[in-house]
Amino acid sequence: MTGNLLLDGTAMAVSIFNTILLTWLGLMVLFTSDRRAWGIWIGGLGLLMGGAFFVSHSALLNLGLYRLSWNVVFWWGVGLVPAITLPFLWYLVVLWYAGFWENQSSDLYRR
Repeated sequence: MTGNLLLDGTAMAVSIFNTILLTWLGLMVLFTSDRRAWGIWIGGLGLLMGGAFFVSHSALLNLGLYRLSWNVVFWWGVGLVPAITLPFLWYLVVLWYAGFWENQSSDLYRR
């Protein structure tokens, strides 16, 4: 990492905190939702994928980016999957929440 103990420790603590927080939120959304609509499942899956991203982020912070090894390539690839798919999942959740697929005569369809 950078060699600065305070900066490295802070970055690792924030990354681990985000991992725990997003994983907990994803599980709570999936376990405690009243409606079992597909938008709830996608939202919970998106939160769990955010947790998976921060797992790879924590691993990359620990490994450092100064040397290229198979571990760095593996965790980089694991982190790219959620980073690429999460914006699309978020877009689907927003469209579901706005009722895009509910009523075809709504303002969202006419745009």
